[in-house]
Amino acid sequence: PTKQSSTYDDDVSSLAVDGNTDGNYNGNSCSSTQNEAINWWRVDFDSNYAVSKVVVYNRKYSVPDRINGAMVYVGDEYCDTIEYKQEQSIYSIDCNKALEGAGTIKLPNNYL
Repeated sequence: PTKQSSTYDDDVSSLAVDGNTDGNYNGNSCSSTQNEAINWWRVDFDSNYAVSKVVVYNRKYSVPDRINGAMVYVGDEYCDTIEYKQEQSIYSIDCNKALEGAGTIKLPNNYL
């Protein structure tokens, strides 16, 4: 299951893991939070796994630069921070095989 700190419009957390990776925000393929001091999105696994990387599919249209500065965690272990690059919508983050039952993305002071 997925959770997020808040929900913007109808952009629920489960849209981020529905298998649709086209990045079209207006096509109901992206989740979104409100603009708050600390925003986060989380997926809980059924059990603990060794996670070697996290792949984030960002929105392609409608302010894709909001992903800049998002911090990726597996459990409590920090993996890396996403640096937005124009024309890039897929970000692969190395997590050094952290063993945990959840993954979280956090972004302060912006929509996520």
